[in-house]
Amino acid sequence: MKLLKITDFVLIALALCLIGCATTSQAGKPKAEDLLQQGITADDQGDFDQAIDLYRQAIQRKSKLKEAHYRLGQIYVERKMFDEAIVEFETARDLKYPQAVTELAVTYHKAGKLDEAEALIKELLIKKPNDVDLKYRLGKVYLDKGQLNEAGEVFRQVLQMDPNNASAHNGLANLYFRQRNYNQAMSEYLLAIKLNPDFTDVNLDLGSAYFQSGKYAEAARYFKKYTELSPKDAAGHYMLAKAYQMQKDSALIGPAIIEAKKVTKMDPENDGVWYLLGSLQYDVKNYIESAQAFSKSLELSPMDPTRWYEAARVYIRAGSAYSANRDTANSKLMFDAAINAYQKRMELDPSKVEDTYYDMANAYYYAGYYDEAILWYQKRIEKNPATAFGALMNMGYSYSLKGQASKAPKAETRSIYEKAIDTFLKAKALKMGKNIKPVKEAVPAMEALSQHYLYIFTKFNEKAFKTKASAEAKALLTLDPGNKIAKEVLESLKPKIEVW
Repeated sequence: MKLLKITDFVLIALALCLIGCATTSQAGKPKAEDLLQQGITADDQGDFDQAIDLYRQAIQRKSKLKEAHYRLGQIYVERKMFDEAIVEFETARDLKYPQAVTELAVTYHKAGKLDEAEALIKELLIKKPNDVDLKYRLGKVYLDKGQLNEAGEVFRQVLQMDPNNASAHNGLANLYFRQRNYNQAMSEYLLAIKLNPDFTDVNLDLGSAYFQSGKYAEAARYFKKYTELSPKDAAGHYMLAKAYQMQKDSALIGPAIIEAKKVTKMDPENDGVWYLLGSLQYDVKNYIESAQAFSKSLELSPMDPTRWYEAARVYIRAGSAYSANRDTANSKLMFDAAINAYQKRMELDPSKVEDTYYDMANAYYYAGYYDEAILWYQKRIEKNPATAFGALMNMGYSYSLKGQASKAPKAETRSIYEKAIDTFLKAKALKMGKNIKPVKEAVPAMEALSQHYLYIFTKFNEKAFKTKASAEAKALLTLDPGNKIAKEVLESLKPKIEVW
């Protein structure tokens, strides 16, 4: 017997180790079927991102795992990723998954591939000529292709085969609605819902009919039922949120936000729902959350000037909220975002440039860019001097705040305050009109003048401004005997008595 050398033992041990390592490695990898089941669990729990990842892993392990393709296609449909869904359903169909071919036809329809949907449904009807569901779906395709006569004929064929078919009554209702025959449409909708209260399509369609008719409470009732019957369809949750919003009931804003948030998880690329969520958060003064939602909406759909304008308004509010929390960094980011949003609005819609002057000035003002604010306020004033009281007041305060921040020589700083006073005087004159005596409409300008006269007197020791401050404050008290600012100014002008 030939003895083994030491080197032979080493090679054998190494080989056994490699075999063992490979076996352990294989054992450590989950099976495709296990990944599929984990994906189904994640799907049921609403964790769609995790479900997608697990279904993809299962398919990588086993490319012919037909149920994984089918379920992945379903999630893609829910996310309106129709091209991706079609690929998965076609694969599942080729692998002989029973429901895949019908889902494929439905997805062709949802994707707007109406010719493909029509061809596939007709192919299926050759094998199942009396399948009323397929006939109904063919009628829906005709309806969306604008072939109303053909759609009506198919829906009536279904009703001849099955007079109590809720789907066909719903199809006819949609047909009548397209033809603006609203009374017949509503009759068919209500008959369909009576025949099958749990029919998903009719709950969504009837809700939409009520919504378009301005009956938002009734619409919400059917949209809610639809979300219960089809909880993974983002469209139902979106329309329910809209129906809640349109009722103008503060008690419904919270539920609307909940529904909108569900849609952002189901369909995160839906710019409309981010816009809706931003509007809802604004309504309840959640300005920071509103700003985040508007930003996402604009990231997805950056070409709507109205959205930029509304976003700018939200950014101003969010910036103020951050300021209240003494978060200066995020406050500045929000005010800068508002400036950018107003710029985008003007770029996208040049007809709105002049309408944006005042808003742009305010954005610069809140951001602390006083020179830029003054320029934009001046543009607004020149546009229509007769209605420029607000612009004049804010422009005056812009000069004042610029003066406070100034590190220039005393004389130069003094001239900045002089410009503030000149601006407040113009604001006062605008409200005074031809009146000689002060009027109540001029009170804000008079308050600003009395304060700034006092400031120049105390800061630069100019006694002439002491007289002006006293006169303005007393004039204020004749209009408003309890005016707090006037009383504070007069109190500050009193000689200080030292107590020894």
